[in-house]
This record gives sequence, C-alpha cells and structure tokens, in this order.
Amino acid sequence: MTTYNFPDEETLARYLCLLSKVLILARQNAYQNDEKMAQLLDSTHNIPDLLARWEDIKEDWILSDLEQYEAKHCDGNHPFSDILKKGVEPNWQLKWKEQKEEN
Repeated sequence: MTTYNFPDEETLARYLCLLSKVLILARQNAYQNDEKMAQLLDSTHNIPDLLARWEDIKEDWILSDLEQYEAKHCDGNHPFSDILKKGVEPNWQLKWKEQKEEN
C-alpha cells in the first residue's frame, strides 16, 4: 500500500493557491487557442481551492464535469473520472532522484 506524506497546512495552502492561479490563467489562455484544453481546465481549476475547503467541495459536480469532458473528447475512455472513481494508478507520482556526478 502506498503511503503519502503532506507538508504542514500553511505550505500546502501556498502550493494549492499556486496551482489554482496557474490553472485559472492556463484556462483563460486556452480559450483563445485550444478549446478542448480550456474545457478540461474549466472542469478542474477549482480543485486546489476546494481541497483547502473540503467541507465546501461538491465531488459529484467535479465528477460530472470530468465525465462531460470525457464524453466529448476521450473516445469512450475515462482517464480523469476513473481516478476519482477507482483510485490512483500505481506509481503515478513522478519520483525525482538525485543525479550522481560521474567523473
């Protein structure tokens, strides 16, 4: 079983705020150039904020938005909603390894 570790609440809030602002800006820019990406960003841009206000989250709304996107753009696949329904894929996280200098 995979275990996760999280930073303190203040650090987590800072990173969630950062992600929220990046997603909102990306969504705004995507509407000018890539409507498909804009729609995906539109269905997910509130998640960082809502993770910091869990009591306000409406998971069924997020799932519905993702399923609508997938129905339109994913050829019957569910690459995003399945994460919420079935859980994360094994080894989904990027693992950074220190690179040893070779002489």
